Amino acid sequence: MAIDLSSLTDYSWSDIKKAAKHAMVSAAVGGGTLSINGRTLGRISITEAKTLYELAEQMLADESNDSGGGTALIRYGERV
Repeated sequence: MAIDLSSLTDYSWSDIKKAAKHAMVSAAVGGGTLSINGRTLGRISITEAKTLYELAEQMLADESNDSGGGTALIRYGERV
C-alpha cells in the first residue's frame, strides 16, 4: 500500500517545539495522548520529547541565523 505524501502536514519548528513541550508535560502527568489541531498522537517518553524539543530549538536558531558567513570554494576551468 503506497503512502500519499501530499497529505502530510508540514509543521513548523515552533509547532514541533510546542508539541514536544506538551508531550513532556503529558508524559510527566501520565497522559496517554496529545491532540493538536484535531490530530491525536500517542505519548512519547520524556527523554524523547526533550530530545525533540532541543532539536526544534536548534533548528529554529539555525533558520533564524542568516549571517551569510559561509565559505564557498569555486574552481574555474574545464570539466575533466
